[in-house]
Amino acid sequence: MTTQRYYSLKVVAQTLGVHPQAIRLYEREGLVSSIQCGAERYYAVSQIERLRVIVQLRQELGINLAGIEVILHMRERLQELSRQAALPAVPETEPGHVTIPIRDDS
Repeated sequence: MTTQRYYSLKVVAQTLGVHPQAIRLYEREGLVSSIQCGAERYYAVSQIERLRVIVQLRQELGINLAGIEVILHMRERLQELSRQAALPAVPETEPGHVTIPIRDDS
C-alpha cells in the first residue's frame, strides 16, 4: 500500500510562487482538483505538478485558460498513447479481433 501525500493550498501557492486565489480559480475552471477537509484544500503531488505546468503556461507563455485546458488535454492524451504504445502486443483471440491491454499506472 502506498501513501499519497497532500499539501495545503498555502504551501502549494508559496512553492509555486502564486497567490492562493489563482489556484482557486484554476480549480473552479476544472483545470485541477483538490480534496477538502473542513474549509482547507489539499493537493496531491500529481495535481501540484499539473499546477506547475499551468503556472508556466500562464506566466511564461501568456496562454489563456481556454488554451491551457486544450494543452493539458492533449498532453494527457499523448501520455496515454505513449503508455499504450509501450505495452507488449497481445495475440489475436478471434480471427480479426485483437485485444489491447490497457495499464493504469495512476
